Amino acid sequence: MPCIKMYNNKVYKCFHETNQHFFDMTENAPTTKISALPDEILHQIFSNLDAREIITVVVDVCTRWKYIVETDLLFWNNLQVVIDCDRFLDWSFFGQPFLHHHKDPVGIYVGEKDLTKVSKARCIKLEGGSRSGGIPSQMILYIFRKIKNVCRDIIKVECSNCFGATSKGFINLLNDSYNISELKFGVTAVWRIPYEDISKFQSLTTLITNDYGFKRTDLSLIANGCDKLESLWILFSRAIKNDDIICFLESKKETIKELGIGFSVTDISLAKIKECQKLNVLFISDARCISVEGVKCLTDLPNLKYISLHRLKIFPEHLKDWVLSSTIPKQLTLLDLSDYYFLEPLQIHHIITKTCPVTYNNDVREAIAQSYKKPVKPWIHWMYRNVFS
Repeated sequence: MPCIKMYNNKVYKCFHETNQHFFDMTENAPTTKISALPDEILHQIFSNLDAREIITVVVDVCTRWKYIVETDLLFWNNLQVVIDCDRFLDWSFFGQPFLHHHKDPVGIYVGEKDLTKVSKARCIKLEGGSRSGGIPSQMILYIFRKIKNVCRDIIKVECSNCFGATSKGFINLLNDSYNISELKFGVTAVWRIPYEDISKFQSLTTLITNDYGFKRTDLSLIANGCDKLESLWILFSRAIKNDDIICFLESKKETIKELGIGFSVTDISLAKIKECQKLNVLFISDARCISVEGVKCLTDLPNLKYISLHRLKIFPEHLKDWVLSSTIPKQLTLLDLSDYYFLEPLQIHHIITKTCPVTYNNDVREAIAQSYKKPVKPWIHWMYRNVFS
């Protein structure tokens, strides 16, 4: 079955017949081997393939194609290699994540025997699998050492429902092996994550945690230890308060670019957020305690592109006044007012939309992805979809 590709408004037909790859501009035109095509056409084809096609092609097509794929950091930065710790040692194939685990596949499952096909991987996700995450730390260490021997460029690690991945031994091995820039932890209320060891990650720029047990001392450790931290998402903690966020921002206001807060935020926190001049993304899942005065604090933030104020309760006319008087809405790629308290915002909707895009029922993951204007949509963590609005 031919696969149609476009380049410079011309149609190419891509055929795959027993390792013979060629393109035909018309049905009667002479064929051209893929190895003879210019790099710009290869890049165009490459950008339209999904992860499985690309990795298969890397193995069996040609040296130049393989070189392009292996050296394209944009691809590897956005491909997440998923390791099911229950089945990793048995699997001899790779494929998309199972649909009952993920509504929207964001990565590709890999077994041990195919690990060499993703040796350039930079993003790894460790899953606890079907045994409810009860994988002992010794097994996680054993698996990860195998991964480390093949994948030497990992900079992003996500741990989902994986008990062993929260052990001090694993965290220290991770820090000793790589310059990790991004760490993500799935929902956990049972296992303690050793933040005192995570605070030693000198290259860490992003920390996303769904840890119910994340507390003030943990936040202080991260603030004091991770000098390069630019993005912090605390989405399920019940121990962190507004005063803790204020203290954190006091030390990180010069560097913080993304802030996600999963608990009730007050006006005083917004007053401190106003001082974060590099802030690009602000996500607040509970804005019920924010008043008109608090919203007015959102000004003079030149880099802010996305604001989420879930459950906001200020009157529509006050919201309209802020939209019309503040410079912030004019620079937004999206204003997220999901679960706005007033069910009928239509009387001001047309006024807001003249200033900035707005949504009242938002897919958080997609909105954050769209808030970055990049050529390729950035890889976004699955848990953003699960933030309670």
